Amino acid sequence: MGDYDFTYELPNNFHKRVIQYLQQSEMVNIAEVFRRFEYEYEDVGLAYYAGLSGDNWNKRALDFTLEGSENDITILKSADWILKDAINKSLRPSVSGYLVRNITYFIVDIFDTGANIHASNEERLNADIETANVVLSDLIKIGERVCLNSMYDAKSSENSINDYFRDMLLMRLKINRVMEYQQVEKMQEKWIFY
Repeated sequence: MGDYDFTYELPNNFHKRVIQYLQQSEMVNIAEVFRRFEYEYEDVGLAYYAGLSGDNWNKRALDFTLEGSENDITILKSADWILKDAINKSLRPSVSGYLVRNITYFIVDIFDTGANIHASNEERLNADIETANVVLSDLIKIGERVCLNSMYDAKSSENSINDYFRDMLLMRLKINRVMEYQQVEKMQEKWIFY
């Protein structure tokens, strides 16, 4: 095979390679979100004519369309260039001859399409159990905090205790989002210095 003889095929384990690359780059949250996405790609011709610079001799440009929920798309858009780099490296351009030109995000409304997120009832059950365990863990931690809080005792109204739980759960959600964004920023800083 010569220097410029490419397969022009995606690697067999392409989706898995992208997830693995993101995980090894300390982008575990982004990898988990990407795992839930469906993707399509379109060959838009020679990379040079598609506007890609660099080592693109005889390589072809691909446009990817990623389909997922609106929340997941927001997370991936915040790390767009990291995802683009992960996809590019997972394509193995020196073998496949493909380079990423563009990534487009498409919101899939599962209620309109009738599509199922999970392929089987067992997968759906396992996902529900995993979610329930996370919520239960958060509720236990919040319950421990409310017991240690001197402002709440047996005389406290049920509404005030419910308000405390609601506020703490919302704070937990915000903290998770901030941690995801900090992880993306940390990765961006790491890439700037290379």
